Order: sequence, then C-alpha cells, then structure tokens
Amino acid sequence: MRNKEGLAILKPYKNVIVLNRIRFSQEIRDTSELKLPPISKTKTKEMDMANKLVEQLTEKFNISKYKDTYTSKLLKIIKAKSKGKKTSVRKWN
Repeated sequence: MRNKEGLAILKPYKNVIVLNRIRFSQEIRDTSELKLPPISKTKTKEMDMANKLVEQLTEKFNISKYKDTYTSKLLKIIKAKSKGKKTSVRKWN
C-alpha cells in the first residue's frame, strides 16, 4: 500500500513548462508560490526541436480511464480500523 502511481501532464504556462500531477483541486498549489530560476535565453533550433518532440508525443488523454485505487484501499483500511476490526496489508515489492 505504500507505492502509489501518479499521472502527470506537461503543459506550457506563461514563461515556464509546468509538470502537473493529477490531483484533487485542494492539493494544487498556486504558481505564485513557486521559486523559479530566472528565464534563460534559448536557441531557436533548440526550441524548434523541443516543440517537434512535444508535438510527436502528444496524444488525447482520457482521465476517466485512471482510478486512484491506492486511496480507496487506504480508506477501506482506515474505516475498518476505526470500527475496531483488524486488517492485513498486502506488501508491495
């Protein structure tokens, strides 16, 4: 139960590329809280290559295909323990 998979989305936002883990809305921080390094100058060829790579790897994303099984299993264990039941946890390798 201690290994949790995570999904992420890379997207441009203002002057940075942001990696967003898909989370509940209350877990997402505002970008003004981030301490980002100053903007560096990029070469046109590097930007063109990066844009082409992103275009090649971009595909439609359907979030409904993914479920947070870790949290649902954890909540079941918590509820069972709160009722005084003993639980067993499967170990992940």
